[in-house]
Amino acid sequence: IIGQHQFFLSLSPAEGFGLMPLEAMAMGTVVVGFDGFGGRDFMRSGENCLVVPYCEIERLAALIGSAMNDMTVGQRLSDASRITAQKPEFHYLSFRDAWTREMKLFMSAAKSQRITGK
Repeated sequence: IIGQHQFFLSLSPAEGFGLMPLEAMAMGTVVVGFDGFGGRDFMRSGENCLVVPYCEIERLAALIGSAMNDMTVGQRLSDASRITAQKPEFHYLSFRDAWTREMKLFMSAAKSQRITGK
């Protein structure tokens, strides 16, 4: 469904990662809205999306207007967003491996706290 639209409006003030915007980017749908803090890892406003930090409503309105009035901007961002979403760090195996590392660190810390009582 996301890929059927030209724009994906991201209005979440804060997200841990921004999976929905990344999925939109993978479909070539231009992400417009707030970066959600977590999206700052991959969202580059003017390069692969059009985003601003939360509460910059006037800037966001200007970006939406510019995207809707200049189709070349939308196509350029669409192409760049697909490239971003295809990066190896966003593939499932990278995701799985990163979470496996995090869980091992967490379990190791929990185990040592039980042993030392701290």
